Amino acid sequence: MTHPMMIKWFGLTLVLLHAGVHVHGSNDVDDPECWTPWFNRDDSSGTGDYETLSDLQKENPGKICEHPIGIEVTTTSGASVDSTGDVIQVSDTNTGFICENANQTHNGSCADYKIRFMCPLEFCGPEVCKTPWFNQDYSDESGDYEILDMISAAKPGEICDLPLGIEVQTVDGKSYTSTGETIAVMDTETGFICKNDDQKDGGCSDYKVRFICPLDFCKKKE
Repeated sequence: MTHPMMIKWFGLTLVLLHAGVHVHGSNDVDDPECWTPWFNRDDSSGTGDYETLSDLQKENPGKICEHPIGIEVTTTSGASVDSTGDVIQVSDTNTGFICENANQTHNGSCADYKIRFMCPLEFCGPEVCKTPWFNQDYSDESGDYEILDMISAAKPGEICDLPLGIEVQTVDGKSYTSTGETIAVMDTETGFICKNDDQKDGGCSDYKVRFICPLDFCKKKE
């Protein structure tokens, strides 16, 4: 089931809103760009501002492509990074963004930043769908292993060959972030893994997963 799509024209700019991501065409609507929403997972109250790609992908399943092709960073008030005078440790599509307080000399701490990523156009486009929820495993002796290959083998034809995204919840519908558990793996290549040994207070919860696929895959099933 796809989400509603909203199309507006502002001069020559086309905006497509879908599943938390959007597509912008600049002056040439044949050359659009695909940007995620803005994210602000951290601030500089601790050791710095850590807007890392891996953490953001875990905390926002399905909203960031696996391999971004661009990155944009501003302060939460919209000011440019350069205007802050902060020394930036990392700002790239592999790691994300890191500003450490220990490296600042002008005021002792980093500004509060927000970040967004540019993704391949097909990630943003309205032509996507979601699989049913799967609960192939439960948190037994070693943990909860919702492995993509195993689910695909058990449910042939239910998951596309190359999922665009993954969503994870507990079996009773709670966000996986609400459990406070350490997640070992959550991606579109392996699937989802929560290991009991990684948890401070007992074992993992019981999780379910579903995958985001191109819309053509669901149309073929129909």
